[in-house]
Amino acid sequence: MPHDGIRGQWRSSLKFQGGGELIDTGYHPTYRLLYLAGAEVAAVRGTMGRFQLELEGEDTASVQVRFANGIMGEIFTSWAFNRPYGTHDLHVIGDLGEIFGGGSDVLYHLPKGFKTPSEKILGEVNTFQEQMGRFADCILTGKRPPHGVEEGREVLRIILKATESAEGWQQTAIKK
Repeated sequence: MPHDGIRGQWRSSLKFQGGGELIDTGYHPTYRLLYLAGAEVAAVRGTMGRFQLELEGEDTASVQVRFANGIMGEIFTSWAFNRPYGTHDLHVIGDLGEIFGGGSDVLYHLPKGFKTPSEKILGEVNTFQEQMGRFADCILTGKRPPHGVEEGREVLRIILKATESAEGWQQTAIKK
């Protein structure tokens, strides 16, 4: 979704942000992709651009990740543009069909060979409250969090590899 009013804020500065949209918002779809793939990363490719916002980093990034088990994943994240019509926050395609959805209220399942997906309405959840509850549970019980330091390092490694792969994009970014 477009992110207005970024000029002059810490997010517009490479010195403070360390990048642009990918390192800020792209973190979330990256750890989801890692979780779903369940394998070591074999290759990463990134493409970035600055299309609408005045900042030093990118306002839009596309990242392709290939995993050692053959799974391929793609992350598209942008402060400059809305998600294209008809796309979803999450879309997983496998041998037996597809699972996809947007936001946190509905999930669709389309088995292979079917033309119409079934719909699963998810209950409304206060995600911040749930996160804090799980965090407290990990502290109280000694359980390992589902997304710990190791996963955080791997997400950062993917983002840095994608940024390295896209090197030179600043020279070709569209200037207003």
